[in-house]
Amino acid sequence: ITRPPGPGEDFDSVTPPAFAALREAGAFCLWWEAHGLLYGLPADLPGRLAAGGEAVANLSRAALVDAERTVPAMVVLHLTARPGTLAKRLGGRG
Repeated sequence: ITRPPGPGEDFDSVTPPAFAALREAGAFCLWWEAHGLLYGLPADLPGRLAAGGEAVANLSRAALVDAERTVPAMVVLHLTARPGTLAKRLGGRG
């Protein structure tokens, strides 16, 4: 994710130029942009899942159609928060 490291969820933080280099190198099976940030799932994820592995990812709704094509065994959960809670979370992320 092109977000600085901070409290909350566990993720790998990279700069936008580093993300672009990773994308060009084929490091992602899926990537998308949301809220001014870039997000990606590792290229080896479909193989790990096919071998019985598990993964949890928080995707943008806009990325779900591509994700379903890329990772067909995916289960989608739609979770939402109260507007005040969401505003606090997003504000904490800058």
